[in-house]
Amino acid sequence: MEFEYAKFGMIGLETTYAVISTSLPEVTPEKWVTLLSTNPRKLFGLATANIKEGSPASLTLFEPGKKWTVTEQDLKSKSKNTAFIGRELTGKVTGIINGDKLVLA
Repeated sequence: MEFEYAKFGMIGLETTYAVISTSLPEVTPEKWVTLLSTNPRKLFGLATANIKEGSPASLTLFEPGKKWTVTEQDLKSKSKNTAFIGRELTGKVTGIINGDKLVLA
């Protein structure tokens, strides 16, 4: 649908890492992790996340060099409103670990 007729908003959470990784390949994956996870915690005054034995896990698994083409089937959101469908991106989230649950994409 034409942009001016589309409803407001576009999903971005599922493609954020891949879009910025593709757009700015000179920035290291470590720097993106800092910008997307560590810095927001600091801005909101949240404690630094730590990985400790016996503590609940909250991790994102990803392949920084994986090339993939965004399809509607890839998107887990109810909304499929994104400008990146059909675009090849670099960097793919492959799953999460939350507490004792592993969810693979």
